[in-house]
Amino acid sequence: MALYVKKLIYLSIFLSLSVNAAKEAIFDVAIYKKFMEEVYITNEFRRGEFLIYNCDLKHFACVNKESFKLCANKRRNSKEFKQEGQSCRPIRTFKDQASCFTAQYKVSQKTSMENFCKN
Repeated sequence: MALYVKKLIYLSIFLSLSVNAAKEAIFDVAIYKKFMEEVYITNEFRRGEFLIYNCDLKHFACVNKESFKLCANKRRNSKEFKQEGQSCRPIRTFKDQASCFTAQYKVSQKTSMENFCKN
């Protein structure tokens, strides 16, 4: 009985809201989309449409904008403090994740990165 009453209450609330207001009442769509599309791939980086090379882990990754900026800052800091090598190298921006994934696959199949991370 209590479940039936809850459903009626929710139904009456949603009927009184516009479609957009109902979506916002459930969750913020932008936050949900980011949560679903920009999954953490390491403890630092989230998945996205920006290609980087992680010099520490020796692999390419498609990361989001914040992660791309983090990578660029790490590179800048390693140059500024004259560290021996870079921990990260930002490469390119793509229109979407799928394009980045395709480029990531192609470049990882044919590129040797030995000199890529040297300052």
